[in-house]
Amino acid sequence: MPAAVIGTGNLSKRITEQLLVRGAYVIVFASSREDSSSTLEEIPRGSIIVRLDYRDKRSLISAFTTYGVEIVVSCLHGGALDLQPGIGDAAKQAGVKLFIPNDFGFPLPGYTQSTSVVREGYAQHMTRIGLPTTRVLVGMCAEGIPWLVASSSAPGKVSIIGSGNVQASFTSIIDIAGFIGHVLTSYSIPQLANQVFRLEGQSATLREIAAMYGKEAIQVDSLDDPYATYMQKQIDLGLGRYGHEARSSRMSSEEADLIIASKAWWAGHVWRNVRGALPGF
Repeated sequence: MPAAVIGTGNLSKRITEQLLVRGAYVIVFASSREDSSSTLEEIPRGSIIVRLDYRDKRSLISAFTTYGVEIVVSCLHGGALDLQPGIGDAAKQAGVKLFIPNDFGFPLPGYTQSTSVVREGYAQHMTRIGLPTTRVLVGMCAEGIPWLVASSSAPGKVSIIGSGNVQASFTSIIDIAGFIGHVLTSYSIPQLANQVFRLEGQSATLREIAAMYGKEAIQVDSLDDPYATYMQKQIDLGLGRYGHEARSSRMSSEEADLIIASKAWWAGHVWRNVRGALPGF
């Protein structure tokens, strides 16, 4: 099962590892536009690394075809997310059978539309061109919590923008990568086509997380990273469940059933809660 993983970040590496240990043939597409030599050294051994311009449709088609890629997993993030439709076009022309867009995260800064509309637009584009997708909604990676609550004005504390009392979904990056590796190597492409999985290791408010670690929660005006400030504001608006649509703090039975049904695809796996993913910080 030849699979291409697009991107060289932490999640990309984790997914590559999980595919390799399950016997998949993995090609990592790294951007030729970035000086990423140190990043490339961290890509798991056993995968093939191809450097190319994600905007160059001809190069993408050639690479997909050369390696007989059947599945594409996009780990692009930030502004690079907008490259997904073009990569999807190239994948379709090259005969790729399944595309997993990056649904791993929260709303995107700079967009006036809700994140559900933006990310849904990417998926709808793949549908329009006849390329099946598998979507994996996860909320936020639990391992990113220290970054999310960091402020130099309050070292060692959980810094909060807004109320800090709204639930968000947190899922371990290890579980996200493991789930993707498992389903891609355990189920057929027809079984996975057009599935939408909703994963959540634990839902919690930022104040609850502070209490978990015995840390003081303190209100601040800004965080060390402007993007973290943005994300906390999204959480406070109720946009933190699955990283998509606005949710109330209390999950409905229908929403809970969707998570249970998604996790059933990896039967027997014990999902990490926040403390399991992040023993301390």
